[in-house]
Amino acid sequence: MTRRHLAWLLALVPAAVGCHHFTPCPCDKCYLRPVDEIPDQSKNCVYIFLIDHGGLFESSDLPELRRHLLHIGFVKTYYGSVHHAGDMMVEMGTIAAERPGARFVVIGYGAGADAARELAGFGETTGTPVEVAIYLEPKSGEVWAETGGALSTITVRAADLVPAGPCPEGVKKAKKSAVATHPETLEIIERELALVGMTIPPPVRPEPKKVYLVEPMPPPREKEPHPKPLPPDWQFLRPRHPLAPPLPRQRPDVETLPMPRVVEELPPPKSGDGMP
Repeated sequence: MTRRHLAWLLALVPAAVGCHHFTPCPCDKCYLRPVDEIPDQSKNCVYIFLIDHGGLFESSDLPELRRHLLHIGFVKTYYGSVHHAGDMMVEMGTIAAERPGARFVVIGYGAGADAARELAGFGETTGTPVEVAIYLEPKSGEVWAETGGALSTITVRAADLVPAGPCPEGVKKAKKSAVATHPETLEIIERELALVGMTIPPPVRPEPKKVYLVEPMPPPREKEPHPKPLPPDWQFLRPRHPLAPPLPRQRPDVETLPMPRVVEELPPPKSGDGMP
């Protein structure tokens, strides 16, 4: 095979794989999500607990779901298996005690759905109810209609997910292990997180800093001055009654100057001294 034939083969690879080519897929939803309207301060008040089934021979896409949640701004996302349910209960109680305005969301997959249900019940007993609990492909065949401690519950199964989008040939029917990252599942999770974020009051807007065009004037002095008492040397400045005796102006601690010497007057000139 020549280099020319190899170049033509590499050029036809993107067209042969359909939607999974190197250019952006037309079925990707490039629009503003409702969750993008939630401020980051409100997203930081939402704590999400992802509980995996914990099996050795079965995998799930919960780690990919966690990466997606971190990407859209929900950085307070925890991931663990059914063995970490007890640690998550302790963490939930600690967060509820330190941050009364926190909101909690629980998502469980497989056997982790049962652990997520127990975590939601623990939140109800401690007075910190879970806002929403999402059960992905639970082990039990029945659909849990009761909330189980959460304010609302949603059950998602792979059998209920159908291909969607403008290019359905690129979106196959979801497997049980890929139900967490299915477009419909992501849309449900983002919708519920947006509703939870809307219940959080927006952050207080700081007051803008004042910028003066000219330097501000200095503050005025005190309106009521507090003068110090006059020392004894300056008591003569104090207003006195007209009939009061005058105060001596000579300071007692200063030596008095000698009296000036009196110069005797010269006798008047006589008439015979040549004076006119």
